[in-house]
Amino acid sequence: MKGTAPMAALVFMLALSMACGSENQRGPGPGEEAGYDRMYDPKTVGTVSGEVVSVAKIADRGTGDGVSLTVKTARETILVDLGPGWFLAKQGLNFAPQDQVEITGSQITFQGKPTIIASMVKKGDKSLKLRDPAGSPAWAGADNHSASIIGKWLLQEMIENSEFKHPNETAEKKWGNLEIFSNNTLEFYSSDTRGSWNILHDGRIKVVSDYWGTFFISTEGDKLIMTFPDDQTKYIYNKIK
Repeated sequence: MKGTAPMAALVFMLALSMACGSENQRGPGPGEEAGYDRMYDPKTVGTVSGEVVSVAKIADRGTGDGVSLTVKTARETILVDLGPGWFLAKQGLNFAPQDQVEITGSQITFQGKPTIIASMVKKGDKSLKLRDPAGSPAWAGADNHSASIIGKWLLQEMIENSEFKHPNETAEKKWGNLEIFSNNTLEFYSSDTRGSWNILHDGRIKVVSDYWGTFFISTEGDKLIMTFPDDQTKYIYNKIK
């Protein structure tokens, strides 16, 4: 029955995604995590210790790769939902079978089996806060894009078919001058186009604009990168000091 634990993890993560409903369809913004709030019950929070039996990484749960643990305690074997893999990787905390861990979180029953939605995990002398006392995830808006993208940006380069190119006149007219505001809005001054942005749980930033549709922005060092779902071209911006 080696596949039982990973399958249970997959089913649980799918259930979390379904609980999130339309929030995940539009891409939750900072602080929005209604699906988790529905399943996380502060009244059932407790702490258990045990040994990691297996680690499951399940893709496509609306937050990027999700990580869960199967942990064997002195009483029982439980499934522990941690959160998105990208968030755990940023904290430098990895898990493997035979690790000794201490888990604090909401203890629920899922499909008749004990399950914990973790709010805190400890491994050796390291600890990581995953959710606040109400169950809101620490990664909701936690990626460092949210502060670094605020400001004015100027289109400098394009990468098309792996080649660097200078922006052509059409690109400059459409997307040449961009300003991103802290109230989750942005504006392209060169084309008088406006939009709103939200941080997705895989770390990307999704933009819905009033003219150019949906696209994504991210940061690489001091550069801002803009991409469109149906276009392989990358639009690279420098920040205006």
